[in-house]
Amino acid sequence: MSSQGKKLMKRILLFLVYGFAGAGVFTFLEKREETNKEKAKRMLQQLKNNFSMHQDITDQEFERFATALYKAIRVNKTLDWSYFRAVDFTYSALTTIGYGHITPVTPQGKIFCVVFCLFGIPICLLTLKSAGELISKLLSGLIINFEKKLLHTQFVDHVEIKCTILTNASALGKLDLSRCIYAWFISFTTVGFGGYIPFDSIIPRDDGLLAAMFHLFATFPAIFGLCLVASVIDALFRVFEVDGINKESPYGKEHFQVRTNASLEDINIDDEIENLNIPSSKRSHSI
Repeated sequence: MSSQGKKLMKRILLFLVYGFAGAGVFTFLEKREETNKEKAKRMLQQLKNNFSMHQDITDQEFERFATALYKAIRVNKTLDWSYFRAVDFTYSALTTIGYGHITPVTPQGKIFCVVFCLFGIPICLLTLKSAGELISKLLSGLIINFEKKLLHTQFVDHVEIKCTILTNASALGKLDLSRCIYAWFISFTTVGFGGYIPFDSIIPRDDGLLAAMFHLFATFPAIFGLCLVASVIDALFRVFEVDGINKESPYGKEHFQVRTNASLEDINIDDEIENLNIPSSKRSHSI
């Protein structure tokens, strides 16, 4: 395994351990004995008893009743904290997506969330950076080998642009519906409005084993998508860097094309200088 691959594996391991450990702390701080469904049922029963005692109510009393009813309905829809929901929360926080479908409510949980993200977000960014660079490198190698072996191309141009297009195609290839594209785009770009949450409609609301497995496996497609986005950003940066070099060079952009048919040892420096047409009086200074 290359040094880049080893670095990525270490960062992924640190990222996973940090996230799962943080999920355990959030579960300890936020989980309550009374579930939200039980609390909502108790609130509705209390409203029912109070409403049945009044035959004629004023407008103010009706508004208070409607407000209390709305609060009870919101409590009923609020997710209860479990370990795997905490895992889902930690990685949405570390990746800065932040859907908002479950959040800390206790003062201890909020303070821990600030400290947790303060150290965790840099770990996440380093992991995504390494993953994006590796994916971009693998796609570049795929493009170069394809064009050299199948298309018999001697020089492979615009590798960065082709890499960007290929990465975008792999990220959006299976998304046909506009809502799916919107939901995944909002997730992958870490905007995270919360209007659409991937897999939210199929994840069970209870705390059983099936729900736990859904929460565990629904988290990682988003992380993989973020890695693809990181590779797109890495490729775009390289496009702009190469384009900037080509525009600033007085010798023309053909001298800065990717040399894919020769290794570094095969390149003769003197021949390259001759190709640049540098006057002999300036060669020693240029080198």
